[in-house]
Amino acid sequence: MHVDARGDVIQNKPTTSWNFSGAIGSISHYLAFLFYSISLIGLGVAWFFDKQSGIVFSLAVVIVGVIGWASFLRERYRRHSDKRYADALHCLWEAVEQLHSLRSRNDLRPEEWKAQHTAITSHIAKAYSLLSGRRCRCCVKIVWPQDESNINVDTLCRDTPDSVAEKPFPVLYNSAFCTLMQDPEQKWFFGNDLPTLAKNGEYTNTRLQWQERYKSAIVWPLRTRNPEQIGVGDLWGFLCVDSKRANSFNKDVDFEFGSIIASLLCVHIAHLHEVNRIADVLVRSTEKPASGHAPA
Repeated sequence: MHVDARGDVIQNKPTTSWNFSGAIGSISHYLAFLFYSISLIGLGVAWFFDKQSGIVFSLAVVIVGVIGWASFLRERYRRHSDKRYADALHCLWEAVEQLHSLRSRNDLRPEEWKAQHTAITSHIAKAYSLLSGRRCRCCVKIVWPQDESNINVDTLCRDTPDSVAEKPFPVLYNSAFCTLMQDPEQKWFFGNDLPTLAKNGEYTNTRLQWQERYKSAIVWPLRTRNPEQIGVGDLWGFLCVDSKRANSFNKDVDFEFGSIIASLLCVHIAHLHEVNRIADVLVRSTEKPASGHAPA
């Protein structure tokens, strides 16, 4: 499958990719079926002639058949994994292309800016849905320094176009954001079982009923080494991907996929500030920050 310009998933026609291990796996599949058939015949013959030799023969054939099936299933899984990563990379490529196209667009209306950024986060969400095999969501947060001790977080965009208006909230309300802000050397936050982390005191989130919205999450800090007046030092915001199910992500591969987009989002957010378009993209209304529980 691949994703078209509108973000729709399109099924490709099946293609054949022959290599040595693939050929061995396919042949083993048919040989396994043949060997199982022979083993059944052998067991039947054993009852009428020599039980001991018939049973030994049948067991040997069964073992060879199991090895054949294992080779076939291993090859099927490898091909499925390769295709899954290719589809996810294509979704990320769509997000990169859309980010690049917005660099030269300053003529869009506010609703068009919102639609473009919804599409970008939708591509990222689809990429991680393909990688994890579960429905994932994506949003981009930005930081607003109020004073030296009060930093607010706001939602720039989400993959869901019907998001309700949100209010900014202090970064201290979410321990993932707070930790990434305070430690410039930390590359990401990886929480594959947030309820358990919260129970053990390793994760805090003051949003009411947050566990109904997500149980696993990944967060990348959006950092640049060229600090501007807007932002907290070199921190512009956060890229967030989450899922309603625990253990949705893979710590060994998921960082690299998101870090590519996070690097580009730093440049993009700086550009939005430069052309004074941040207000056109924000999910929320223009209400002032209010105390209370964090919206995300």
